[in-house]
Order: sequence, then C-alpha cells, then structure tokens
Amino acid sequence: MISSKFFGQLEQIVNDSEFVFSDTGAWIHSKVNFKNWCNGKKGFKYIPVSELQFNLDAASSFYRQLMKVNFNLTPKVLEELSFFAKKLRGKLRYLNNRDSVSSNNSSHKHISLQNNRKNVGNKKGDFFGSRFSSDESVYNGNQRLFSDLVFDLVKISKRGNKKVYDVSEDSRFKFIYKRVLGAASCSGIKVNYNEDLFLPVDRKTDEELISSAIYESVVNGSFVRVFTGDSDLRRILMKSQEFLPSSVFSNCNLEIYLCRSTGIYVDVKISDGVIIDGHKDFVNSKYGLIDSSFPVNYGDSKVVINDG
Repeated sequence: MISSKFFGQLEQIVNDSEFVFSDTGAWIHSKVNFKNWCNGKKGFKYIPVSELQFNLDAASSFYRQLMKVNFNLTPKVLEELSFFAKKLRGKLRYLNNRDSVSSNNSSHKHISLQNNRKNVGNKKGDFFGSRFSSDESVYNGNQRLFSDLVFDLVKISKRGNKKVYDVSEDSRFKFIYKRVLGAASCSGIKVNYNEDLFLPVDRKTDEELISSAIYESVVNGSFVRVFTGDSDLRRILMKSQEFLPSSVFSNCNLEIYLCRSTGIYVDVKISDGVIIDGHKDFVNSKYGLIDSSFPVNYGDSKVVINDG
C-alpha cells in the first residue's frame, strides 16, 4: 500500500535524525475533506474509505513518532492537533446520536451514548459509545474506521502533552520569534494559514515552529529537521533572512521536509549560514527515499510539484 511505504520512509528519516519538529500536516492529510465532513450532515457512508484508511495509518504512524526521544511538538502544533481531534470527536458523537435514533426506529439493538459513558474510550471500536453489531448494513465499516481515527487522534493529543517543546519565555527565542513574525507578515509568504484545519484564526503555528527550529539549532547546536505538509514554512524561513542577523543563520543547521502525496522532499536547507532553496529542484523520484545529505547535483530531478 502507498500509505505503508510513505509512512515507512517518513519514519526512517525520523529515526536517522538528531532532533525533529513536526506539524500535523506532515502526517494527517485530507484535512480539507475533514472540514467538509465535520460541517456536513451526511453519514459515515459518504466518507471515502481510502481517505479514512490513509489517515488512520497516518495517525498510527504519528503516535509511534511521539514515543521517540528526538520527536517534538511546539505548543501551537499541539493546540491545533487537540482542536482537530475535538472537531472530529464532535462529528462522531453527532452521527452516533443521530444513528442511534434511526437504529431504534428500525428495532436494531444498540448501546446508547449516554449509558455507555463509563466505558468511553477504553478501546478502539467502542469509542464514544460507537455501537458496532454484526449488522454491517447498520453500523458499516466507515463508522468503525472513523471511530478508530478519532480514538487515535485523542490518544495522540494526550501523548503530545508530554512532547511539547516550549522555550517561549527565553529572551533568545522571543528575539527570533518577533523577527520571524515580521517575515511571515510580508505579502505572499503565508497562503494557507490553517484554513484546512478549520481554525477560526491564524494561531501563528508556522512562525512558532520555524522559530523553535532556529532556536534549537543555534542555541543547543542540534541538527534539526522539520516535517510539514505546508509550503508556507519554506517561504517564511527564506524571508526570515531579511529580518534576522546573519550571525543567527551562520550557526544554524536545519532542513525542512515537505511531505506530500507525491513524495517526501527537502524543501529548504540551512547549513552553516548557506541557505539552499530546494523547492524547484526536487531530486527524488516518486516515493523515493530521501538521503540524509542534501543533493549537490540538481540535474537528475525527477519530481517537481506546484507551490502551495
């Protein structure tokens, strides 16, 4: 399966990394569709099984990374993730409540959401009172997959609380963050700002993530890799050159990996003050594993994806 190969490669890169940051978009895809599912009133059967399964695989992979010492989340990434899980949990509750009424009218046995609260969340397939019987025509496979996905996302949120990288009170971080905010505010730098996660406001997650990566590399001397599904991070980092002293970047070593359905790419790299924009020169073929060293020869590029 594509998902198993994709996440297998992603996990291998994480294993080979000294220090890792990630946003949710590197793993959890199809968030625009999740927004439509949560806002609509259609039932489980309208959610594509392939997207549910891909994101269920993603959630399982993401949780495995949170068990690793080198894997970190910034506070705002965790905030987004928790908000996302809450929205999907609300959708699951709504559909389960609605379907329980329909199930009653059809004389099918079910376990009510209210009466099952003491057992809520104990195991997959029984999350938030999901009522799975042998009658798959009533409680179909999509409902089970959706329930399992919500279960995993809530589990990730809880585990994520133990993996938060927060240096927000450090004056050196504040210095970097203020200037990264300035870079991100320039026209054309941010084009997504979390619309796919249906957040009510831009929470400056990208800016905090970039600032944390720069801080960790410069202050603690780590070689940092950032995993994202968002092309904004590359633009913010590139623009930050105009706002931060050159001395900051001269001591910075980091890579941003863009994770898309077409593959995993080094989007931009900083190495001892040299910034290489890899956006137009993706080197690896589809689902080809990226080498730990940034390629010097761009002539063999096989994959180019569009911006944003």
